[in-house]
Amino acid sequence: MPTILRSSLERRILEHALDHYPVTAEELARALHVSEGRVMVELRRMESRGLVELDLLPDKVFVRPLAVIPPGRAPGRNRGERRGSDGGREGRKEGGDDPAYR
Repeated sequence: MPTILRSSLERRILEHALDHYPVTAEELARALHVSEGRVMVELRRMESRGLVELDLLPDKVFVRPLAVIPPGRAPGRNRGERRGSDGGREGRKEGGDDPAYR
């Protein structure tokens, strides 16, 4: 399952589309205070990732959400968490040649 960042435009689009289905690209742009062109670029990316399906009509583009956003934080590191749970000491031998351990 693709990772969706919490504050990303992608997540905002999905949340709004799920809450206000059926919705058009124009309505999304208005609701999210973003240009329609920017929304369309993001929607095409999302369509290629399988998150939405776009129904193209002559005068409108309807957005059909295909992904569900899990509640709470998006998957990934927690805010403030470092890359390794050991604080960067991974692979370092204690008591070896490192002067910090003498």
